[in-house]
Amino acid sequence: MNYLLVMPRFVENPGDGYNIPLGILYISAAMKRAGFNVFTLNLNHRQGEIADLIRDAVQEHSIDAVMCGGLSFHFWIVYPVLRAAKQMGKITITGGGLVTADPTATMEAMEYADIGVIGEGEETIIDLCNAIEAGENLRDVAGIITQVDGIWQPTSRRKDIENLDGLAWPDYEGFNLDTYFKTAANFGGLSQTNTLFMLSSRSCPYLCTFCFHTTGRKYRIRGLDDFFAELDHHVSRFPVRYICISDELFSRDIERVREFCRRIKPYGIRWFAQFRVDNITPELVEILKDGNCDTMLFGVESADNRVLKSMRKNITIEQVDKTLEMVTAHGMKLVGGLIFGDLVETKETAQNSIDWALAHPDWNISMAMIQVYPGSYLYEVAVKRGIIKDRVAFLRNGCPGINVSQMSDNEFQDVIQAMHTAQVKPENRLSNVQVSNVDYRTGIIDIAGDCAGCGKRSEWQGIKLFRSFNYMACQSCGIKYFVIMPDAQRAIVECNFEMLIAHYGKLGVFGMNYFATDLFRHSLVLMRDEVYPMDSSETVQASDLFGKKIHAPISIYSDQLPAVVVALPHHYNTIKEMIYTKYGEGIKIINICELLKVNYDHR
Repeated sequence: MNYLLVMPRFVENPGDGYNIPLGILYISAAMKRAGFNVFTLNLNHRQGEIADLIRDAVQEHSIDAVMCGGLSFHFWIVYPVLRAAKQMGKITITGGGLVTADPTATMEAMEYADIGVIGEGEETIIDLCNAIEAGENLRDVAGIITQVDGIWQPTSRRKDIENLDGLAWPDYEGFNLDTYFKTAANFGGLSQTNTLFMLSSRSCPYLCTFCFHTTGRKYRIRGLDDFFAELDHHVSRFPVRYICISDELFSRDIERVREFCRRIKPYGIRWFAQFRVDNITPELVEILKDGNCDTMLFGVESADNRVLKSMRKNITIEQVDKTLEMVTAHGMKLVGGLIFGDLVETKETAQNSIDWALAHPDWNISMAMIQVYPGSYLYEVAVKRGIIKDRVAFLRNGCPGINVSQMSDNEFQDVIQAMHTAQVKPENRLSNVQVSNVDYRTGIIDIAGDCAGCGKRSEWQGIKLFRSFNYMACQSCGIKYFVIMPDAQRAIVECNFEMLIAHYGKLGVFGMNYFATDLFRHSLVLMRDEVYPMDSSETVQASDLFGKKIHAPISIYSDQLPAVVVALPHHYNTIKEMIYTKYGEGIKIINICELLKVNYDHR
């Protein structure tokens, strides 16, 4: 048999940067090592419609089975891959956190998948393919989900893989690493080309309520000999300039960190990893700095100890302050994140976190609402309380934001508004801003401006508009600036919106992040009755957008909207697929980045 492994399209346009997922690379490597006939297709580097690309690859290589997977919020970019394959009569297999988090709901929602792989897939996929080729009963394969008399049922659970050193190294070559290196990965607010993603451990020993560990329940560490042998393999073939260690938790063992830093230092490659604030010492920071660690990422999550306790973070804000001050004092770069909306969150606790973040602008603290993803403790609470009434519908709606906190929906929206306002408040804005090299296809611009803190001028290249949690750090003092729409570009977008309203009569605007709300706040055109702001989140729908109602996506059908502008371009493909599948392909879908073009042609 011939197998096609497809990496779904994460990007708006081929050539855009993305964070390459290691899961499918490990699966490909495992299958190739086992001797299966494996072909690969990375949709992020291919122009054309997904269905056409799948059809061409299936026909060219006489494919028998197509595999594609991802995380829960990747549902709508995995779906069209499996649909195209199934419509050609091929066996379809899906996996990753998407299936592992809630196997039954996922398989019911996916519709075109024959088999789901639950948990780590390197060993499961070998057993599964052997069973398929031998015509054996798939129910004897541990770690999958199949249909029995029309009902989806998991097989026996497969144990977590203990020996990570025994795994084949990720198949980077099969997924166009040479092309990928030319794009800029985006993680923790950093953008680097020639970035290699690697794992040194799997899972995490902690049980935070908002997390779901997609790679198993047990924390396992990879041997450093195997890690550096893989690194040698890659640097001998590719111009690696930066390494993102994708571990949920890089290390709790200072001796392991010491050895890692000693061994990575001669490469002269900078790197990035995630840490916890409760096991950082001055000695450890010095070791990391000497070992070329570029940036430390910390999941702060809240500045209120009541919320941290509820989240099961097992840290305090006092520990956070001590650690971040220590890291900064040693000259190390750091990034951190706050998430709002925990079970015990109130307007008071949320404001405590916002005030804390604003008091430390040099710590690069991002702010976001908590996301309730399948598999997490919060997800189970939301299902039990009836907040999520239909798990299949929740997945098919893109896992929209929901309110599981103690706040009313109106209070919840007040927190969202306060968070957005805090990130772009006037005293934290650049002055003497200049914009150049605007790419209307991608929404990427170059920006220069004077820092409100130190007064020095910085220049940033390749900044992406419309992306949530996107920020620029002053190149002198490190103060963070969230990207907002420059006045000149705002005027162009406004003009194009007016033209679209004149042509279509009615217009939807899908996705209410802080960029979209900022556009509505300053626009008489967008506040007209002919414009329908919309969002998948019921909590967002319950809010008031400066006196204007926010609609559910069903308005596309019920109000017969002929066109929709996607205000979240990084989710453009996901939203387009969702709209076409639910409401038909006759609707005009417009990427808001296109509206940056002077004399935009809507045809």
